Amino acid sequence: MKIRALKIAVSAVSVLACLLLLILWLRSHWVCDSVTWNGGHRVAVLSGYGQIRVSISSNLTGSPLLRWSNAEIGHDGIGPWFFQAGQSMLVVFPHRLPIVVLMLLAAVPWIHWRYSLRTLLIAVTVVALVLGLLFAF
Repeated sequence: MKIRALKIAVSAVSVLACLLLLILWLRSHWVCDSVTWNGGHRVAVLSGYGQIRVSISSNLTGSPLLRWSNAEIGHDGIGPWFFQAGQSMLVVFPHRLPIVVLMLLAAVPWIHWRYSLRTLLIAVTVVALVLGLLFAF
């Protein structure tokens, strides 16, 4: 009985987070929201133009520890997928990515994990082929 309750809780939290991300995705086409945290490093999460941007830098400004802001900004031309590392790191990905991950997380507890060795070998082969194709192109 406790396992069933845990499955329901994980699925409910995942679906709720997915719905909140969908709302944030729709809102990101009109307003740019950002959350900035200044601890040991400056971490900023920005949502705008259907993208989520996460930047980490060592530049500490005089701003407060945690700050939320929203504004209407112009598009800067960065595509839906972007990664930059160095003194500061910037990762850009579309809202679709965390939404799909949360949808999968909501479904995973309900999958019955009974499979044979043949199924496991087929799954490993498919994963290897997909990874090979991703890194080949």
